[in-house]
Amino acid sequence: MQRYKIKIAYDGTLYCGFQRQQSDPTIQKALEESLAHLDQAFVQVVGASRTDAKVHAMGQIAHFDLATVRDSLSILKAINARLPKEIRVLSVEPVSPDFHARFHAKKKVYTYTLSTAFQQSPFHRFHTLHFPHKLDLSRLDLGCQILKGTHDFKQFANTTTEKNRPPSTVRTLFDLSYEIENEFLILKFSGDGFLYNMVRNLAGALLETAQNRLSLETLSHLLGPSILERSFTTMPAHALCLEEIFY
Repeated sequence: MQRYKIKIAYDGTLYCGFQRQQSDPTIQKALEESLAHLDQAFVQVVGASRTDAKVHAMGQIAHFDLATVRDSLSILKAINARLPKEIRVLSVEPVSPDFHARFHAKKKVYTYTLSTAFQQSPFHRFHTLHFPHKLDLSRLDLGCQILKGTHDFKQFANTTTEKNRPPSTVRTLFDLSYEIENEFLILKFSGDGFLYNMVRNLAGALLETAQNRLSLETLSHLLGPSILERSFTTMPAHALCLEEIFY
């Protein structure tokens, strides 16, 4: 038995997230179906991040075990030959049996991309959010500084019950910044882990702050264990991309 680590890129537009579901198309399901012929049996794929429906990835990581040891290039070719065109495995490498794609991840990097053009190009509609609104970049800078660091991000997790809330909602944002490339404003989030919908909620809070609809004081007060009145919007999923995972 050999364990393999893979790096995957995908356009999530047509998929209901990474994690396998009963009948809906998912990235995990597509990967497992592409691997089944290698062992002539079901091969479970374990992903590092359970990206939501319509979320994209440039650097998702996963692992799986094969009973028959094969070289990496053969596996890469075999998987991609059977995957739909929206999904591609970028690399395959053998790893130790105790490697775990999810639990061993040290840092994850996500981006959230806005198109600030007056009219959005139809070619960008599936990967960027059209946001032609005036933003105060100085307030955006200050908002990024407030949110960086180790905090309780409970307020930024979309969990409806205590049962599906993780044991701890404390996370560390190593870095939070933005880049402007032509018409695009790209928010970049780097952290040790993210709660359910956390990045999309942080993006919403930052954009409310940059539009002077959310005060910097209120933004700061949202960092803590108390549940306060929601004062920001969970941004749409299609502009979110998992860029890279570090081990």
